[in-house]
Amino acid sequence: MLRSIGEEGWVFLTQDGKTRYRAPEREEYLGASLRVFVVSSGNLSAEETAQVILRARRRIENVIETVPGPFIFSVHKNGSLRRLD
Repeated sequence: MLRSIGEEGWVFLTQDGKTRYRAPEREEYLGASLRVFVVSSGNLSAEETAQVILRARRRIENVIETVPGPFIFSVHKNGSLRRLD
């Protein structure tokens, strides 16, 4: 399934903030050529998560347009991004 997402060129969003600590998971994402954004602020409601993504939207779009994948970026509550891979 992950490989299909990468092949389609889709963006993968997740709330699994522990991704940065799990090397096998990171390698699986990168091996599937995924472009991943991880909302790293834990215990957020769906509405709060949506607000974080909206805050970061322009930065996310810029990364998608300018950074070749695969990659993994964390999305912080204030809308900032940090590359994890």
